[in-house]
Amino acid sequence: MDVTCGIRAFDPHELLCHAIADRLGYYSEEGVTIRLRDTTFVPDSALPTSSFFQVACGAAALGRRAGHLWKVVFVAVDRPLFWVYGASEDVAGGRIAGYPPGSPPDVFLREALGSTGAEIVPSASDAMRLGLVRSGAVDAALLSSAVASPKDLRRLLFVGDTVRAATTGIAVHERALTNEASLVAALVRAHGRALAEIHSRSDAAAATLSDVFGLGPERLDEIEPCFTGDGHAETVRDPNLFDFSLIV
Repeated sequence: MDVTCGIRAFDPHELLCHAIADRLGYYSEEGVTIRLRDTTFVPDSALPTSSFFQVACGAAALGRRAGHLWKVVFVAVDRPLFWVYGASEDVAGGRIAGYPPGSPPDVFLREALGSTGAEIVPSASDAMRLGLVRSGAVDAALLSSAVASPKDLRRLLFVGDTVRAATTGIAVHERALTNEASLVAALVRAHGRALAEIHSRSDAAAATLSDVFGLGPERLDEIEPCFTGDGHAETVRDPNLFDFSLIV
């Protein structure tokens, strides 16, 4: 069966479970073929409601607030994988190249910053944010898991140290839980097996991180603790948004 996976970023935060499941044949064993689709600029009202899931659970949560019936059935990461890097030793009162206002990374950064007085400057991409901080146009930059840690800048903040949220995993439309329960369960099983590979820091997980995302094994060591143990997120339960009944 052909299934579309909606993504908002091509990075390990969203896609490491998917990439491992694809590499190790977990999807094919479940009888599904996954095609990725960038849904960054697709409104929730236009997203498919069948044969479709999205891995950006933060986006699904925002969609739920707007009245769209998304449900998170598996949480891969509940410690947002975003870091603030800069040339100075802190961000208090500085300018940070960040994400668009209201986006999940922007919300997470603002929560992590608290009352530091930093100004967040919206920016288009990791490459742009890095360029801005290296040029001196801003004091710091919020970087995703898509890029290796820059050696020429100081790590000032890891968002996941203070913020807990179901950021990535599997979110489906409520209709799919009724009409395609067996498919959703198959996706949950495949991602659960991939999650086990991440926690064992297996050769397959390290190779996937390298081949698909161009990152070294040190990144796996760094991000592995941020993935949930089995797809549950104990700190973010909300029956309107979450349904973990398919996790076994």
